Amino acid sequence: MDSLNSVSAIYTRGDNKVDISVSRILDEYTEEGPGISLLNVENADWATDANRLIILGVVVLPQRDDTITVIVNGNRLVYEVMGRDIDPPYRYTTSTRKRLIIRTNLVTETAV
Repeated sequence: MDSLNSVSAIYTRGDNKVDISVSRILDEYTEEGPGISLLNVENADWATDANRLIILGVVVLPQRDDTITVIVNGNRLVYEVMGRDIDPPYRYTTSTRKRLIIRTNLVTETAV
């Protein structure tokens, strides 16, 4: 599993928005523009620091229906947080629980 360079993103839950840094997690590596790959734009796993996801002053865990918005190659991509099948929408990368991998699916793509 590889990750690409971090990009700025907006994490949204309801009316609350948080600026975070995320890295796209890939099972295969391909380059498509600086810092990010669009190998499979429909499904994406994103890594971020677990302690950076703060909403209304509280560190939270990802929930289904939250969104992650990134700008890539002149397009605004909005991903909905969702687990695959019965899996939760996130998992920790290590036992120290410092980084999260958030599972998402693309819901909208618009030109900026």
